[in-house]
Order: sequence, then C-alpha cells, then structure tokens
Amino acid sequence: MKALIGVALIAVVIGLTAEREATQVRATFPGANGKIAFVRYPHDVPDPIMDIFVMNPDGSDQVNLTNDPSDDGSPAWSPNGEKIAFSKQIGASIRLNVMNADGSGRTQIGHVTDASQEPTWSPDGAKIAFTFTAAGNPEIYLIDPVNGGETRLTTNPGPDRNPDWSPDGTKIAFESQTAAHPRPNIYVINPDGTGRTRLTDSTSTGYASEPSWSPDGSRIAYSGDDNEIFVMNSDGSNQHNISNSPSDGEGGPDWSPDGNHIVFARVSSAPFDHPDIYVMNADGTAQTQLTTGPDFVWNGAAVWQPLLSGPGLTTPTPAPTPGPTLAPGSVGGTLNLMNGNDETIGEGTGMGWEVVIFTSIGAGLSVTIWWVWRRRSSRRQ
Repeated sequence: MKALIGVALIAVVIGLTAEREATQVRATFPGANGKIAFVRYPHDVPDPIMDIFVMNPDGSDQVNLTNDPSDDGSPAWSPNGEKIAFSKQIGASIRLNVMNADGSGRTQIGHVTDASQEPTWSPDGAKIAFTFTAAGNPEIYLIDPVNGGETRLTTNPGPDRNPDWSPDGTKIAFESQTAAHPRPNIYVINPDGTGRTRLTDSTSTGYASEPSWSPDGSRIAYSGDDNEIFVMNSDGSNQHNISNSPSDGEGGPDWSPDGNHIVFARVSSAPFDHPDIYVMNADGTAQTQLTTGPDFVWNGAAVWQPLLSGPGLTTPTPAPTPGPTLAPGSVGGTLNLMNGNDETIGEGTGMGWEVVIFTSIGAGLSVTIWWVWRRRSSRRQ
C-alpha cells in the first residue's frame, strides 16, 4: 500500500500529470515565522484549477492568492518575505512569475515557451534559480528577476531539478539523475556552476529528492526512501529519517524560518487518495495536520514566509540596539554621555542634578530618547 500512497504523493508534490507543472520547491531564509504558502488542487472536478493559497502557521485563515483560470504552482518566498515567485501554466507553456505577498502585482519573467518552474531565490534577492525543461530534459538555470537575464547552471543528459539556494548564498542544492547514479540523488553546486558534489547515495530502489536548507545552513531536509522525510548535515553526513511513518507517505519538506519546525505534505494510509499539509518539530516530534478537506482536494508544496530585513526594509520586530556607554562620573559632578567612539553626545546641569538628553536611531529607524542623572539612567521610547 505504501507504494500506491507514494505514487499519489509524488503526483501532487512533484508533478500532477504530464500536462501539469511540478509544484514543490523550497527556500528557507532565517527570520521570524510568517505565513505558509501552498498549492491547492481540486483534482476530481470538471476543469480543475491549481491555485496558490496562504495560511497562518496553525492552518487558519486560508486565502486564495491567485484565483484565476490558469494553473499556478511552485511558490517560493523572497528572502524578505514580500514577494512570491511562482510558475503559471499558459496553454502548453509554464512561465515564471513574481507577485506581492498579497497576490497583487503579478509580473512574468523569463521564457515564454517550454517549462520554467521550481524557483528559489538567492539570499540577496538578485537571482532566482529555477528548473527549465526543453526537449524533455530539466536543467537548472539562473535568472535576474528584474531584467530577465538568464544563465544555464547545469548540463546533464539526465534531469536536474528542484533547486534550493543555501542561506549564505554559496551553494545550491538540487536533485539529479546521472548515468552513474540513475536514481534521484541530492547534489550541491556553486552558483557559478562549479563544484558539483553528490551528497546522497540512493540504491537501485531508493531516492533522495526535494532538498530544503535549514535557515542556519547546517542541515538539509529532503524526501527520501519509502516516502519519508529525512534530515542530513549540509555535507551529507548523519542522514536519518525524522517522519518515521511507515504506513503513510510524506514529501516536500520546508523549514520554518526560525529553524524549529518543518512543514510537509502527507498522504495518510486511510484514506490515502489525497495529500494534506502537516507540520512537525525539526526532530520529527509533534506532527500536526494543518489542512483538511474533501478527498478530491489535494494540498501540497508548502513553503514558509520569512519575516526579516532586506535592502531598504525593516524587520517587524527589530532586535534591540545596544545603547551607548556612560563615562564615569561622581556625585555632584557632570556626567558625560559617551557613544561607541568615545565621543560626548551631550551634557547639562540644573536644579542640583546633572541631566544628559540624546537620541539614538535603532533598527527600523526607531528614535530612542534617553536622559541620565548622576550615576543612573532611564530610557523611554
């Protein structure tokens, strides 16, 4: 039964049918946990349409972002959490698009023919790696989301697909099949196309696919043998099963931006005809279902929104900014307020006590006002 479950899971998480696009990609950047984007496909209705939804991390407030007559899939959050790259099927072609986090401002980028899908952003947001399929063979390409300039990254007679950019920007993980290793394995490569290195060693019946970097870059989650979720170190060591659900099928892991959780798709053994989205702790414990629905509705391709700073952006909850230091002073004397460069910011006296007032600009352009008297300090914001 597990094999049949795996077929159903792969159908929705990796590629729905020969005519429909692949739906699962991952890219996790560090930060606070935002919403979860995912793909919903009501497969057993006339003229079904695949759409991108978002929901809260507890599964509540599910909202359709795309809601149009064409199939949309492969969602990937930008590093600052304000954009979503995705693929849209127009006729026989699958094209890359970018939209705002609320579904507005949709823009097409890149090829207008063949199949472009499975995007993943570079940490600086300047590039998107994606899978481009021409003449039936998927390869990894890079594209500038602003000017559309493209660069081919891999050249392999077999398929290379499902790229995921490391949080430090130095590596791209992906899955590949080669003549020497015909089963899907996970590799890493430098963004300039050098340093291709295999991390897994799938057997004649096994596989390793859908890599997802942890936010700190130290580990990679992936879909592995017997449709389970595995985690390994970024060098390929310490490969271990964390989902441990022999009767079910799992795939499409994606880390939470804080590194504490992994969201994934599961096809349960009973009923086993549609996948839903689950979340678990990073060690595989506390597995919790987030989506439920009729048997004909498939949910998968879940990716977690990071909430963090980027160029010209601010964090929703900025970290405290270290304050300046006080120079030593004595009772009745003048207290000087010193900054990190040992410069006096200001001083004053009045009514028998000394007061120093200054402002500092912290993360997110917040203005902090301090006042100091004698040897003590207070702070208001």
